[in-house]
Amino acid sequence: MKKKCACACVLLMTLFLCSGCKPRVSFTSPVDGATEVQGHADITAYFNMRIDNTTLDMTLECDASPVAGSVEIITAASGRVDRAVFTPVAYLHSGSTCTATIGAGLKSHDSNSVMNRDYSWKFTVDTVAPEITSMTESSTRSPGTLVPVIMHFNEPIGSIDYSFSTAHLSPVYSNNRKTVTVRALSLTSGNIYTFSLTGFEDTAGNHVVTDREVVLTVQ
Repeated sequence: MKKKCACACVLLMTLFLCSGCKPRVSFTSPVDGATEVQGHADITAYFNMRIDNTTLDMTLECDASPVAGSVEIITAASGRVDRAVFTPVAYLHSGSTCTATIGAGLKSHDSNSVMNRDYSWKFTVDTVAPEITSMTESSTRSPGTLVPVIMHFNEPIGSIDYSFSTAHLSPVYSNNRKTVTVRALSLTSGNIYTFSLTGFEDTAGNHVVTDREVVLTVQ
């Protein structure tokens, strides 16, 4: 009885070890079946070992159309495993159904072991509009001051438009993912400045529900 148990343990151990003999995808980001993936997301496949970079075929399709992008191979600090990162050349579009694929024929780094089948996983892109969590309020300001109009969002923002009611401003625009700042210089006494802020959208192209306006009265 003990001999049979020992043989079974050896067999199970052999099967476990052999499961890592060929290159395979250990896990992915986004995970298979993920929803509300942000438009600026990179697509990553983690492998169980070092791979032969020249044999990697990583592709992405969204709504059945190929997505252009670049692929980078990154080796773990331990030097024992790799990951492949696909970066699309443009943000993924709202509501798209995407399929990432690692092609069959992938070889290990130091042997001729080969992944015999394609590995694919699917996800869908964010469809939820971004929200402004806080922003500069309309107010009265002193002449000549540097005025920052700052908006904070609940997720990274892809683009924004802005306009002003006067030509006396020298605007400087910056976008740090979840924070958008518009600065205006040299506010003149007696003027009222209106910042019309429109076109808020996340990286998937979902538009914020309501445009905003900030009025600065200079005294």
